Amino acid sequence: MFYITSLVLALVLIGITSYAFADNTIQLGVPFQIRFNQTATMQELQIKIVNLTDSRCPSDVTCMWQGQAKILIAINKNSQNFGNFSLILNDKNLEARSFDHYSIQLIKVDPSPISTKKIHLSDYDLTLKLSLLPPLKQLKSGISLGQFSCLQGLTLVIKSEDNSPACIKSATIPKLVARGWTTAISYSN
Repeated sequence: MFYITSLVLALVLIGITSYAFADNTIQLGVPFQIRFNQTATMQELQIKIVNLTDSRCPSDVTCMWQGQAKILIAINKNSQNFGNFSLILNDKNLEARSFDHYSIQLIKVDPSPISTKKIHLSDYDLTLKLSLLPPLKQLKSGISLGQFSCLQGLTLVIKSEDNSPACIKSATIPKLVARGWTTAISYSN
């Protein structure tokens, strides 16, 4: 009985550990949460929150200006430092920054300020979203054709009419070639 109880406890602990690591794993296009001074990863990419300033209007006060939350993130890929990027959350827009093949956006900052309570940096939960840039934006950002990335399950092709890149499902390539939309040349991802 002790062996079975120990085995169940070990499996539960492994499950808890896996869940904790899963919280810091990024999936493209899916919002993820991160805390100050934590690092979130996706394969060779690491994103770390290095600073946060919050001038948002407290929820229990009426303000002339709603304020903003601003974070500073450090981004590394394969030990290459892409530098630090500022992301701002305010009442007007959700600002995004582009780097390499990606775009990153600050979606939400919790908790909201309250005038009678001090929020420590370690108390903040930040929601970010990492997306793959569309092929045309990758081209405009200076990424060479051989270095383009498409989402999993899509293939890079070149449009016949203007030689612009597009990511499409492999199954549709023969139809698009027959219509003259693209040539038979495709770049697998």
